[in-house]
Amino acid sequence: MDSKFLIIIAGPTAVGKTTIAIQLAKYFNTEIISADSRQIFNELNIGVARPSEEELKEVKHHFIANKSIHDYFSAGEYEREVIALMDELYKTKDIVILCGGTGFYINAILNGFDEIPQIDEQIRADLNQLYLDAGIEPLQEKLKELDEITFNEIDLQNTQRVIRALEVCRYRTEVFILQKKK
Repeated sequence: MDSKFLIIIAGPTAVGKTTIAIQLAKYFNTEIISADSRQIFNELNIGVARPSEEELKEVKHHFIANKSIHDYFSAGEYEREVIALMDELYKTKDIVILCGGTGFYINAILNGFDEIPQIDEQIRADLNQLYLDAGIEPLQEKLKELDEITFNEIDLQNTQRVIRALEVCRYRTEVFILQKKK
């Protein structure tokens, strides 16, 4: 088999995804990568429907209880780490199974994320202060002025997303000004 395949088993909590994933992993002699944003954290044991110890022994699982809630871990980091793991697994496996219910994580693997630049903390602090002083409306208006495409695509009631979009706009403006000065 020259091609490499990723089987995705997705759905809500406790519908039997793990059972199916284990059966397929045994059949294809492969491993399972969790696509669950809560199962990944060691300290979260209640309400996450983590595979049992017996299930974990049946087939090698990845991204189960391997991070701490006390450490920063983003969907972007998940994407980078899973892609690197898949590259390793595909050296010896033709098929890998991605199993879980976090659509954002699954989408990260299938479509990737745009690289978002590191933003000066002062920009974030200024935007957060504006939000605290005046509410979300001035932030929404500024985003519409600076990036109407993003304004029309994001959830404008999600303060964090609006602020993040404005951070990126401000970063791009600063980079543009620096490039013009050269």
